[in-house]
Amino acid sequence: MSETKVTVDFAVYGALVSGSKPGSDRAANVKSEVQSAINANNAEFRINNSSLGSDPSPGQEKHFGAQITRNGQTYYYACKEGQKLDFLRGGSPA
Repeated sequence: MSETKVTVDFAVYGALVSGSKPGSDRAANVKSEVQSAINANNAEFRINNSSLGSDPSPGQEKHFGAQITRNGQTYYYACKEGQKLDFLRGGSPA
């Protein structure tokens, strides 16, 4: 069985649309956190402050978006904070 190669091209996590608090629309580049989890054979995990290393926008509902390349094919992922994603399966193909 061949190994699945996954490369994280882009990943962002945060409050992407201005909320009720001024300056609350902050997002973080979490590409390295997602790639590290996948490289550690943890390609399925819940998207939250713990799994992504910090809270880029305290007190705001956050969202996640990523583009990955899996075995040469591009896939897109998006979800709300608290949802679980599996980067070895699923995603919307390009």
